[in-house]
Amino acid sequence: MKLDNKYKNEYKYKYKNEYKNEYKYKYKTIFIFIIKQMTTIGTFGYVIGRKKRIMRVQNDADLLWQILVREIYILIKHFGSKELLQEAFEKIKIVKSEPKEADIEKCRIFTNLESISRQYGWSELLHYCQGSFINLLEAGSIFKKDVDEMGYVFILDFNKGCVKFYNKNLQGKIEELNTTSIEEIMGFEEMPDISYDKIISNMKEKFADYYDKYSKIKEELDRLTTLKNNARQQCAVNIEEKVDKLIAEMDWELKVLNLGRRVFYNRLNDLDLIDKES
Repeated sequence: MKLDNKYKNEYKYKYKNEYKNEYKYKYKTIFIFIIKQMTTIGTFGYVIGRKKRIMRVQNDADLLWQILVREIYILIKHFGSKELLQEAFEKIKIVKSEPKEADIEKCRIFTNLESISRQYGWSELLHYCQGSFINLLEAGSIFKKDVDEMGYVFILDFNKGCVKFYNKNLQGKIEELNTTSIEEIMGFEEMPDISYDKIISNMKEKFADYYDKYSKIKEELDRLTTLKNNARQQCAVNIEEKVDKLIAEMDWELKVLNLGRRVFYNRLNDLDLIDKES
């Protein structure tokens, strides 16, 4: 059986040339990326017993079916059965209080470091868990917040052993888009060969490289800010102006780095949802 590729061509078209020559045409690419970035909202989650846990998806929710069916396929192969996968989901903690230092460290790989907030809450810490069961399991936490089903919705129902994908509009009207059993998913063709462990390894490797560069830029910005403050105290206007230019350059470098993080794109690539150019 083949997985319904209703959205796959649209998906490939969207990302096919998005990052081509991105650093050669750095400035142009950034503005194009910002303009083209999708904002299709939705929710995803799972049902175990009487408990339903859902999480908001801020972007690209129309592609949850393509992504999560593949992730479920990989997860079942990793854990060995639906029952063992359910046990893993049951271990996900429902977090209500403010995150502690240990939580911040554990979830750093999933954190939206572009957030303007200096105090990271769970929404920022679990930002890159949106639309990914693999990341949610790896983080081990889901934010307990009132979230209504809205937009494109993907639900993994362990009680019925199936998944559902539908669209729910503002008036509450539901349009069913896809549904299938977990058993049927394991028989789908064109599923990715990559393992769960390899996906996690790829994610950690890319984050380590990103975070090393991120930390160095932040350290340099802190150093320049100190220089600027000292120059201001000494009324050294010329020095302050020169430092301002350096700060602007580092701010831009940080923006380019953040745009190049591409967590979502990298996951699509791991799941074979990106066209490989010859």
